Amino acid sequence: MLLKIAVPHLKSEEVFDLTMLTAFLVARTFLSIYVSTVQGRIVKSMIKMDWNLFISRIINLGLCAVPASFVNSALDYFNKRLAISFRRRLTLHFHDRYLKNMTYYQVTRRDEGCILT
Repeated sequence: MLLKIAVPHLKSEEVFDLTMLTAFLVARTFLSIYVSTVQGRIVKSMIKMDWNLFISRIINLGLCAVPASFVNSALDYFNKRLAISFRRRLTLHFHDRYLKNMTYYQVTRRDEGCILT
């Protein structure tokens, strides 16, 4: 029941947010695997005492940090956006359902959300 309220149809913005959140979670999984591989190579170059290889692999790790930070920020953004959207839809539903005949708690719906009067 709550899922039908939070995600009313397949063309809603919540479905887009869920899709993007899933895509960025998959991307973070692959980036995490890649970062751990690079870190293992860095340790191998330290054990071999090959400092040129060590420096190049540190640079590679630094370059990998740029997309990783973007993916983590996008995950946080879509997670918060989805939470706000779910709260908004659930709040409007319960206001419409339970406060319909109460004049003291009358709700005026506008495009920006709801305004209590």
